[in-house]
Amino acid sequence: MEPLSRVLPAALREVLRQTPLSREKISFAWRMAVGPAIDRVTTVELTGDGTLEVRAPNQAWRRELTRSSGVILGRLAEMLGAGTVKTIALRVEGGHEETRPRRQAPRTTSRRSPARRPHKRKR
Repeated sequence: MEPLSRVLPAALREVLRQTPLSREKISFAWRMAVGPAIDRVTTVELTGDGTLEVRAPNQAWRRELTRSSGVILGRLAEMLGAGTVKTIALRVEGGHEETRPRRQAPRTTSRRSPARRPHKRKR
């Protein structure tokens, strides 16, 4: 007898593959592939050429999704069928890239460590 934790995902994938492609089906597959936290902050739309356009709220989320895009594509292929989603195009909400000011390196006045600095004498 197979455990339920193995049977349910396989059954869900099979049901998903047999249903017609719709906006709701894409949204559901996205939610299952990325989890609730990422799903809450993103919106998705599948274009006719197989590109999944994903809008993220800021550059940090975009970077995280970029790092995970290979895993996400694999999960979507399992649920929707190979070739349904061919690529993922990531955009920051509002159509522009968020920019962050560059951090400056801290200034140093001496190469000596604080422990080696001479002590001032009290008068």
